Order: sequence, then structure tokens, then C-alpha cells
Amino acid sequence: MKWNFDQTSVMERAIDALVVPVFEGTKMPKSYKEIDGFVGGVITRAVSSSDFDEKANSTHLLYPTVQNTVCERVILLGLGNKKKFTLDVLRKAIGSATIMLQGKKIVRFGLVLPEEVFTQAGNKEIGEFIARGVHVGMYSFDQYKTGEGAQVVPVEEVMLIDVSGARQKGLRAGLESGDVIGESITVVRQLGNLPPQEMTPTYLANQAKAIAKAVPGLRCTVLEKDQIIKEGMGGLLGVASGSAEPPKFIMLEYNGTGSKKTKPIVLVGKGITFDSGGISIKPSHQMDEMKYDMLGGATVIGALRTAAALKLKKHVIGLVPATENLSGAAAYRPGDILKAANGKTIEVLNTDAEGRLILADALSYAQRLEPKYVVDLATLTGACLVALGMERAALFSEEEKLLDLIEDAAEKTGDQVWQLPLGPEYTEMITSKIADVKNIGGKYGGTCTAAAFLQQFTDYPWAHLDIAGTGWNMKPKPWIRAGATGYGVHLLTEFLRKA
Repeated sequence: MKWNFDQTSVMERAIDALVVPVFEGTKMPKSYKEIDGFVGGVITRAVSSSDFDEKANSTHLLYPTVQNTVCERVILLGLGNKKKFTLDVLRKAIGSATIMLQGKKIVRFGLVLPEEVFTQAGNKEIGEFIARGVHVGMYSFDQYKTGEGAQVVPVEEVMLIDVSGARQKGLRAGLESGDVIGESITVVRQLGNLPPQEMTPTYLANQAKAIAKAVPGLRCTVLEKDQIIKEGMGGLLGVASGSAEPPKFIMLEYNGTGSKKTKPIVLVGKGITFDSGGISIKPSHQMDEMKYDMLGGATVIGALRTAAALKLKKHVIGLVPATENLSGAAAYRPGDILKAANGKTIEVLNTDAEGRLILADALSYAQRLEPKYVVDLATLTGACLVALGMERAALFSEEEKLLDLIEDAAEKTGDQVWQLPLGPEYTEMITSKIADVKNIGGKYGGTCTAAAFLQQFTDYPWAHLDIAGTGWNMKPKPWIRAGATGYGVHLLTEFLRKA
């Protein structure tokens, strides 16, 4: 996709459509008047009528009433209340316009930016959000659809209209970094959306290798089953025992610090490529969505790709334990006791609480890396959806500085989080009478007891993000199609920048 600039409001290069953002209940900006005259005054007439309500993410198609050779359509794009405007509002609105334009088979469009946008942040940050909005809006998982016109055509070019030369350098830098972030979000969404017969642990590992090969500075190592056995990763092996697919332990590393002595920031992601629940089998309703149970791992892969592509001056390691959770003849059972890589024993009471078992091995492995910080991401608990719904990930940590870094990154990127508690009361709930810990804590506080379980395998500054509600959406929104969302890539990128 190409980004271009046109410094004149009347446009000198041909585009298929012009996107004009408008705030709710406000007069048309002076900067739009020349554009409005260029298209025959249709913007003024539409804004002053009741045909367009200007609510956030609303779109309205207009046709110029004067003949010109460079713009065939005008799209009014609602930004909502000006007092509530943020760059995330802009990002979602641009995604909404992108989806609407793709529906009209428009692949080249212009974008006018209201002056109010430039009061929100620096030019680079604005460019980053614009690019992310287009990439998220543009992506469609349609490779299995057949027939003429079944697949969405990607956007080819976006032209920013009437942008001063002083702003172009910063905007272009942001568009370029936003391209990287948007492309990584697309990688995560594509990995998550693939059907489970294709998205196996082996496929995920091979994709990580391919990404590392394509991005300079990124290295990938994959531990096979015999190596996993040698490492004593009993949690990963136990969960994998019911599947014919071999488990993988994926490791990605990028060091942009120029020093081998720099303590790494370690990102850990749950990579359950399909979760049937094992012997504690899930209800059949919506079990198909359990192909998304590897999104924590995919997000870590996407974040490592981004860190390397942006050449961040950080040392980052990603760990992704990957397996299926099925109920084959050799499957682990409720009542089994597993030993994690750090030697702690785990009483299995429910084989559908499997994500924490494979994360226990990965978090134990992280200890030997002498990390500065460790952050894990996992589609871990249904209780998270009950507590927070689909808009925020649950955040756990007892490290104030780490909490601040993640919450600041969430605030800036729109990947929202909400802190939930850890504490001895939750640790007591996962204490076993016959082993060191048990893998469930009872009926109540499931998100908190899952986090307390993971905490038993950490001895370093650590945070846990339960992304069960934010990792995918089965109902499309104006700015994003249904399926994997790519939540967390921008959040982790911003966290890494500041950590």
C-alpha cells in the first residue's frame, strides 16, 4: 500500500473517493470550504441536512455535483463528539471508511484531516494511528470463499490531502511505523483465523521461523518434543498427550541494544492451537471458536516481528508453548499430577484449565533468561469475559512500575486493560493437598485464581494479561470484520518502546 500527499485542497491527482471526517453538531471547518466548492457544495448540504448524523464511525456517500476529473465520490465520515475525540476514535473511523470503500470496490482514496486532529498528538503518532486504522479495516479472512467477487480487494493507495510540508515528514514516519504495526496485526489475525486443521503447532512454529527469516535481526529457535522432554516441561507434555500433533516450544529473539549483557524483556504467549477441553470436554456450542486459543502466542510473534522491523533499541525474547488440547487415548486426566519445568508439582482437576499448565513451563523457562520484565498474554479464562466483557483485557501484577508502563501503553494505543487483584486469598484457593498447586481454584474468582496459579512460576517482575475477551469478536464492528482482532500488538509495541 502506498501513502502520498497532496498539499492542495483541490487535489491534483486522481482518486476514486475523498474521505471527509466531520464532527458531530459543529460547523464545517474553514479548511473544508475550498474542497466543498471543488465538489459542488455537497458537503455543506449533507452536513446541514438530517441525512448524516455525524456519529462516530458513520459513513455517507455523496457524488460531486460539478464535473471534475480527479474525484468521483465523497465519503462523509463521522467522528462523533469533538470533546470526546481521541486518536483511537480517528483510527476506528478510518477503519470504518476503509471497509465501506472496499464494499464499493474502491482501492484508492484521499483523506482530509481536520485541524483538531493535530491538537491531539504529534504528527508521527497521528500517522501511526491512521495506518493502523486502514490496515485493520482492510483485512478480510476470505481465502476459503469461492466465486467471482468473493474476496475483498486490498487498498492500494491513500493520499493525505491539504497537508502542509511542515507536517509531512512526521506523518510519513508515523505512516511507515504504522504500516509495520498494521502488518503485524494482520499477521496475528490471519494466524488466529486459520482453521484448526491448518493451524497446528507445527504450522505455527514454521510461521514463526518464516517471519524470523524475513525480518533482519530476528532469530527463531523451536524445541521439538524430545527437547521438551529433556527440559522437563511436564505441563506442556501433559496437555499435548491427547493429540497426534507434536508440541512445539517456540523461541524468538531480537536484540537491538548492541550488547549481549542487556537484560531481556520476555513476552510469553499461550499457543493452544485448538482447545476441546480435553477429557473435561467443552460444550459443543461455540467450540469452533477455540481455534483462537493460540492468540496470546500469535500476539507475541507479532510483537517480536514489530520490534525487529522497527529496530527498537531493546532486547526482547518471545516464548510460545504450542500444542492442541484433545482427548485422545493417551490424554492426561483429572487427578493426574504433572511436574513443571521448575520442579513444582500440579494437581490436575480440570483438563480444560490447560493454558496455565503450558504457561507454567514457559514462565519457568523465563527464569533462566534473567529478565528485566516478563509479560504473558493468554486467552485464559471465560471468567474474564464475565468480569470485563469484550472491550478490556484483565491485567495482573504486583510491580507498580510495570503496571504503569502497561496501563500507559494501553491508554495511548486504545488496547484497553483493567487491573484485577492478586493476593494470598487467591493463592490459598489454588493450594493442593497432594501437590504444590492445583490447576483450578473453584467456582468463584476464576480469572484471579488463574493469575495466582501463574504467579507461582515467577520470581521476577511479571505481569499477566488475560485477553480472552479481546482476542476475537464474532460480531463485526464498523471498523473491523469478525474474527481475530490483533489486540495487543500495538500495546506491546508501545510498552517495549518505553520499558
